[in-house]
This record gives sequence, structure tokens and C-alpha cells, in this order.
Amino acid sequence: MEGYYRKITIENEEVEWFSAGQTVPVFQSGKLTFGLAICADIQNEMVFAECARQGARIVFELAAPGLDGEQDTRNWATGYACWESECQKHLSRYAQVYGLWVGVARQAGRTVDEDFPGGGYIFAPTGERVYATADWLPGAVYAELDWETDQVAGL
Repeated sequence: MEGYYRKITIENEEVEWFSAGQTVPVFQSGKLTFGLAICADIQNEMVFAECARQGARIVFELAAPGLDGEQDTRNWATGYACWESECQKHLSRYAQVYGLWVGVARQAGRTVDEDFPGGGYIFAPTGERVYATADWLPGAVYAELDWETDQVAGL
């Protein structure tokens, strides 16, 4: 597997650091074709549609939206709930419309000046969220997806 993906959707505050990619590639790992979406791509249905058009079975949404405000007054629970709501709103629909699995990983933890309330999810091609992390803490999730039956195991 070789290649790269540059996120397509650049938010206003990111313009000075990033330039948008121009294509939506898919990748192969063994027999699996998958796509990627990064941060604000969650709001760009075209990214998911294009991955599906190219045969992706799953799209991995990777994000690091941090919390705003003074670090000692940031509300991790609210940040987690906000991200959970965004994922449910967009990714559940994309999964169902395009028949995709969608796996989500959000950066979790604290840096010197930034806080990231995590949140990991798996959406089935039916649009159902079949897995959600219990909270915003850092962690790892291992799941096994059966591509023949569209079932998830190992959670």
C-alpha cells in the first residue's frame, strides 16, 4: 500500500497552514479498498461519495478538533458530546447513503496548550452506530469487521 491523501476541506483558520488536496484517492490493503477523511472533511459529503464510487468498503475519519477557551476552564464533556453529535449527524448518513463502513478516531489527551476530548465510533452500512467510546479518554479499540456478512466482532 502506497499513496497519500491531503484533506480536501480546509477551514478558515487553517488557510495559513494548509492548502487543500485536489483528489480523493482510495487505498488497498490486501483485498480491502478503503478511503480517508481528515478533520473538516466530515462535513464534505463529496469525499465519502468519491471513496464509495472508487470501491471503498470503509472510510476512516481522522480528526483533531480541540477545545476553545482558557485551558483551565475547558469543558471536556461538552467537547466530547459536540464531536459525537457531529459524527452521528454526518457519518451515519454517509454510511447509509453510500453503503460504507465508517471508522472514526479523534485525537485524545492534552498537549502543552491544547486539549482534545477523544471519541471513537464505528458506523455500519445501515447507518447504525455499532460502537462508541464510553468517554473522551485516550485509548485503543480493536474491532474485526466481516466484509462478507457486514458484521462487527471483537468489541
